[in-house]
Amino acid sequence: MVLLLLAACGARVPVPATDLNHTPNSALLAMMTDETVTSSERIERILKEARPGNVAAVATLRHVLADRSQTAFILEYRASATFGLAPVENPYALPLDRGVERAMAAVALEAISSYRALPELLHALDDRDGLVAAHAARALLKLGCRSGISNLLASLERKAYESEIANRMLIESTGEDFGFDADIGMEAKARAATRWKTYWAKRSQDPTLLKGEGTPYVVGFDAIVDARIRTEVDIVGQFQFLFMEQSRKMLARLGDPALPFITEGLGRAKDKPTWRAGLAQALAGMGTAKSHAMLTELLGDPFPSVRSRSAEALVAVPGDVGRGALLRALKDVDPSVPLAALRAVGSSRREDAIPLLSGLKGPREVVEAAMVARFRVTRDKADRPAVVDLVEGGLSGARALALLALAEASFIELPDSATVDEGVRKAFLAAAAAAFGNC
Repeated sequence: MVLLLLAACGARVPVPATDLNHTPNSALLAMMTDETVTSSERIERILKEARPGNVAAVATLRHVLADRSQTAFILEYRASATFGLAPVENPYALPLDRGVERAMAAVALEAISSYRALPELLHALDDRDGLVAAHAARALLKLGCRSGISNLLASLERKAYESEIANRMLIESTGEDFGFDADIGMEAKARAATRWKTYWAKRSQDPTLLKGEGTPYVVGFDAIVDARIRTEVDIVGQFQFLFMEQSRKMLARLGDPALPFITEGLGRAKDKPTWRAGLAQALAGMGTAKSHAMLTELLGDPFPSVRSRSAEALVAVPGDVGRGALLRALKDVDPSVPLAALRAVGSSRREDAIPLLSGLKGPREVVEAAMVARFRVTRDKADRPAVVDLVEGGLSGARALALLALAEASFIELPDSATVDEGVRKAFLAAAAAAFGNC
């Protein structure tokens, strides 16, 4: 009774560890996915579960929400597994017209407002149907996670019904309105979408809660959620690449609440550098001060693959954090680390890195990468001939980077086969030279 009273007052209370249920209610799941009834009837059955505190329905709704377009796996209970869960291939690939039903599952989960749906809602941001992703974004905000806002902003550039729903959700969440409407014409829509993105770039740094934004998840609050997130951390260290990739993305979207779980995972992965490197990639996707601090610690990891992942992520961070990481990376004894840092210098166009690149000493591959990085930042005509020379005379890594740099500086697309097809490469170089001269 006390727990119910606290929940009614809006407080988050820890869920007893004995209340463990990862398995859907088979009868309820059969009703929600019944092929013998109309879609409207299935939707009605799904929304019947949309009531605050109906935590018992979460495990079933997670399965209704699931689709291969979001994630290649689902988690099933298995007593022998480390945390009682094992990833299995996702069997749910409903017809395209079932998107509304998945969206209504997200609506029901939003109404229930249980953290137990947190990992699955983060995966649902990748749903092939923008309506599902939009409702997942709003449900996540109620659970204290802003990751879906970027999806709503991207949806402003999609088809009318998706953009209208995204705009309405943005207005409801922020209290702002920038005049977006699906019928105001392409140029006016683009201007309104740009205003939304400009606003969010600043507002996202403000910790003040948005309308309807809940408290972020804290490790230890719910044993079921803890087990599911810990399992996804372990998936990052497993052999199935697609599973790994999707778990890394989920952890990155979860943000700072994922950090205690990643810290635990790094401990379990002490002798598994590939796993640790994958977790570094997840940290790289967060872009928070706390994740930067963890990546800075990983710059001292004994494994070069972990250091290079960390360096590449940190060097792209503006200011002292990125500059300090670059200084450390350039002194690393393993060439893969400075090479990763130099890639980040070029892709982020870090102008304050230029003095560090002039006269850089080291292995040939590092010197060539520094030359390309400098050109990617400055696009100086005086440096271009040397970069062109690397396309034919540089080491393999530098050749690929040089082609990319020339494409960027010329604002033309690099053909996929340019690195292996001499004819394609020569045609590209001619086109890049002409385009660069007109820039």
